[in-house]
Amino acid sequence: METERNKAGGAGRRGPKPVIGVLAVLAVVVVTGVAFLINQRPANPVTLKVLAGSELADVMGSAELMDDLEAETGVTLEPTYVGTLQGADSVVNGGAQCGSGADTGCDLAWFSSNDYMELLWDEKRRLVEGAEEPWVTQSGETMRSPVVLGVKTAVAQRLGWTQDRTVPWNEIADSAADGSLSFFMTNPATSNSGFSALVGVASGFDRNGDDLNLEDVDPARAADLFSGLIRTAGSSQWLTDQFVAHQDEADAIVNYESELIALAGSGRLAEDLVIVYPERTVYADYPVQLLDPAHQDAYGAMVEWLADTGTQERISAATHRRPAAESGVLADSSIPRMDPVPVPLPEDLNTANGLIDNYLRDYRDPAHTIYVLDTSESMSGAPMNQLRQSFGDLTGNDSSVTGEFTRFRQGERITILPYDTVPGTPAQFTLEDPELDPQELDPLREHVSGLVPDGEGTAIYAALEEAYALVEDSQAEGEGYYRSIVLITDGENNDPDLGLAGFEENFGAESGGSLGTPTFIVMLGDDDRYVREMESVAELTGGRVFDAAQTSIRAAFKEIRGYQ
Repeated sequence: METERNKAGGAGRRGPKPVIGVLAVLAVVVVTGVAFLINQRPANPVTLKVLAGSELADVMGSAELMDDLEAETGVTLEPTYVGTLQGADSVVNGGAQCGSGADTGCDLAWFSSNDYMELLWDEKRRLVEGAEEPWVTQSGETMRSPVVLGVKTAVAQRLGWTQDRTVPWNEIADSAADGSLSFFMTNPATSNSGFSALVGVASGFDRNGDDLNLEDVDPARAADLFSGLIRTAGSSQWLTDQFVAHQDEADAIVNYESELIALAGSGRLAEDLVIVYPERTVYADYPVQLLDPAHQDAYGAMVEWLADTGTQERISAATHRRPAAESGVLADSSIPRMDPVPVPLPEDLNTANGLIDNYLRDYRDPAHTIYVLDTSESMSGAPMNQLRQSFGDLTGNDSSVTGEFTRFRQGERITILPYDTVPGTPAQFTLEDPELDPQELDPLREHVSGLVPDGEGTAIYAALEEAYALVEDSQAEGEGYYRSIVLITDGENNDPDLGLAGFEENFGAESGGSLGTPTFIVMLGDDDRYVREMESVAELTGGRVFDAAQTSIRAAFKEIRGYQ
């Protein structure tokens, strides 16, 4: 099956996307949905492994929707969730993995948008002669949701923002710059909601007003807006959970309209949200890509099921997404009747990547990361080699697109705090501009390479307390950094003087809560006792546990960069 983009020769693909032929037919021709789909179902039940954006958990995690899909098509979906930009890179350039075990291939890719994936494919096709398209076919729009703001009611009233008007980005930037608005937003280098918000912001501050050009975006206005950013994340769903857990820290959250409507009605917040619509924004459209040609029939049945009128209505009611434009189905009554101006994503990869690079380098506060690194004997051999390779990747060895976004950059501060029986001596590196002088990263890389795993004990909590003491020192300097802690451990603390209970008590009493500084834990072991213990630390600090036992230290470190 040929994609619409292939038919058009790749031109004009950033505008509203038509649904593939069978979707359009189904949207126009009245067909008895269930009977039709049963006739189209594969001969045998099929399980499809899906590489998906985390925000689609509300679809694939819905027992009602998934039971309907299986009953009407014979198709079962088995999702693996990943950040959209990271997933797009893995599909185009290899490395996409779904599930565990011997067969980790993916049958489908389902993200909020395939625009960035197409930009990556355009670039690869230009550079690699004979490169094969990474998908067999792809659907058009299956549902829609704009990226908007959820603002606490009292704050929205104070700012004069209501749900029945659009707000200029300049007005939002003014409120952030004068301290009237603070917000959570995902990292544009990993998550489509953050990238979409960034494109909307850039469009709002485009001094030319035509096709987005980096030179025309007012950097001072963009920096004003992102001065209100106080917490980021690598995925939209995790961002929502963190906003709930730390709702006293911020006035607002930037996310998909569907996520915010669900959050506002969930009862999880102490104060109601007002959905605030920027004057210009990007809409997610959720196309589905078929990656494995062996599952063409199952894919076709699934896409037809998604296009069915009854399915569109059920999805809109269950997820608060707008139906596909071509479906003719009315949106659920929970969705406000607001239509901000849709903004197309950049037409070329250089513009898209340049926009992300400007955000990481110029628009937001630089990161200060304290790496708390286990140097006990258990790290000897492969773990220490992986750790050294991880810092090699972050200091420029990883030449992939996502590797370029995750490497250390201008203005960042990195502190290395080794520990075994006791915390070691911290070493701090403040970067000026590694892009201009790559050798500036050599001392950091050499310092990590020189760590020797020879200690007998692992004083995890003493090391964490030392890390938070360093955070306090950094905050006392008054310099603007986005701070986080990364702890690598197998989870077993054998320090007789300080355990989890003591750390929890001291953390609340002496550290003033989390200090807004999360701890991200790279877990090497898989003992359930220690995993639960580290999850308690992550929950306490607003961080997250990353399972390096199932992937690698390198993969975990790279993913964590989306949360910094």
